[in-house]
Amino acid sequence: MRTTSVKTMLAIAAVSLMGGALQAQEEYKVNAQIPFDFQLDAKVMPAGNYTFVNSPAKPSAEVLNRQTGKRNFVLAAYGRENSSNRTSIVFHRYGSTYFLSQIWTGISGGGTLPVSRREKELMNSPQGVAMAVVSIAVRAD
Repeated sequence: MRTTSVKTMLAIAAVSLMGGALQAQEEYKVNAQIPFDFQLDAKVMPAGNYTFVNSPAKPSAEVLNRQTGKRNFVLAAYGRENSSNRTSIVFHRYGSTYFLSQIWTGISGGGTLPVSRREKELMNSPQGVAMAVVSIAVRAD
């Protein structure tokens, strides 16, 4: 009897651990047509079709150019503070230069990217370039 209850407890513990591991691997994908070139960290990404992937389990977001197949990874702080629950890709625009800022996958949350060195330069420029927020509403996969 004691052996059976120990085996049962071990089986329950194993299933619980596997459930946590499966949840930790959850990923959220968003496909979007981006109509302008944009900066991703120090790289310039061409306008086109992109898949954005983020996960609560990873400290980075993936940006996949669907035309070229090139993947880029960038640090992203995952959070659930998207009060509108909208699925969107958010950019900061300074003049004609766009910087990827946030990836939101609706009620599942999203990721905020750190401000790049180039964006900081524009923010602090003596010319006082104004920043505009550009949000592209998309559907999550």
